[in-house]
Amino acid sequence: MKSISFSGATLAAVLLLICQSAAAEAQFLPGTLLGMLDDFRGIETSGLIPTLDRAIATQITTFPIGSSSGGFTFGHDVDPVTLGPARSSQGFGPAFAERALPIGFGRVSVGFNYQRVKYEKFENQDLTNLVLGPQSAMAFAIQTNTLALFANVGVHDRVDVGVAVPFSTIDVDAQFYIVAPTGRRPLVHRQGTANGLGDILVRAKYNVLESNGGGFAIASDLRLPSGDADNFLGTGRAQLKLFAVASGEMGRVAPHVNVGYRFDLGAVELGNVGRVTERSQREIPYTGGVEILAGKKVTIVGDVIGRYLQDTDRFGVNASGILRQTPESALNLLLGAAGVKVNVGSTLLINAHLLFPLNSAGLTSGFSPVFGLDYAF
Repeated sequence: MKSISFSGATLAAVLLLICQSAAAEAQFLPGTLLGMLDDFRGIETSGLIPTLDRAIATQITTFPIGSSSGGFTFGHDVDPVTLGPARSSQGFGPAFAERALPIGFGRVSVGFNYQRVKYEKFENQDLTNLVLGPQSAMAFAIQTNTLALFANVGVHDRVDVGVAVPFSTIDVDAQFYIVAPTGRRPLVHRQGTANGLGDILVRAKYNVLESNGGGFAIASDLRLPSGDADNFLGTGRAQLKLFAVASGEMGRVAPHVNVGYRFDLGAVELGNVGRVTERSQREIPYTGGVEILAGKKVTIVGDVIGRYLQDTDRFGVNASGILRQTPESALNLLLGAAGVKVNVGSTLLINAHLLFPLNSAGLTSGFSPVFGLDYAF
């Protein structure tokens, strides 16, 4: 196997460049394996690789990083012990959704989340064996490690403003194989790593109606194109999400629901030759879940996180098991989240969660751990 370094290449170019290198190497194969050249001609004509690259990039750069809302919320009542504002909820809130309650005027919450995501399948096909032709296949490994810093401020009794700033390390490993009667034979190998700032999220929430431990709110997320799109660190475009939030407390159970609409505010510009033209993204994000107040210092959280992408790139396999692009259609990405928040002292929380796929659509990961801290003052 030939290991190749592409000087100056970005992660978004990995698929295209490794296919080009494999095509160059294939010319020197024995006659019985020259059918690979026909595979490459078919792959190049179909435009499969650039479109596959776009689909993967879209889903990596918009993977959920968590809510910036604090775990402590305060209302107008006076706490008889501290003589300060009393908490307006006994739970510590969800990790991947918003709740309707504001944090409280003049209150500040800061924290961070760390998450590791290792992708395992694409459209229910194992990433270690993406068959591209009768005599060619690719093994593709992607792992992201993201540290997201959060801050949330109560600028009014009913208004919170927050920010999430992610920093990511993304590792990509690709190998091209010859599929021969004797088995798979590695042909070329490419690795790459990118580090840096991702897309910054600026958030605002207005509490329209406050009720016992919850209520109704409207909110927005503005995604700024601060991450490098050519290295899977950002989308390369500004995006706005508008959504509604409903939550409440019923004894020890606190349900919450978020639903909204996300759309682009501007076009993307990418520098890589061979990447297909980017187009507007439209998405319906939705989350529903429940908090269980296990004790004064412990909240257990479960969520279903959905993203309904409209008119997006889709893929499948033909009768021979070869990956092919299918007509554009909707894509419903579905994740589960389960975890716990523990109050370890004063207003300091430790968070631990697991993310896991609930369906096989699109790019899916295995179990993804998420750990974090949250402090309010």
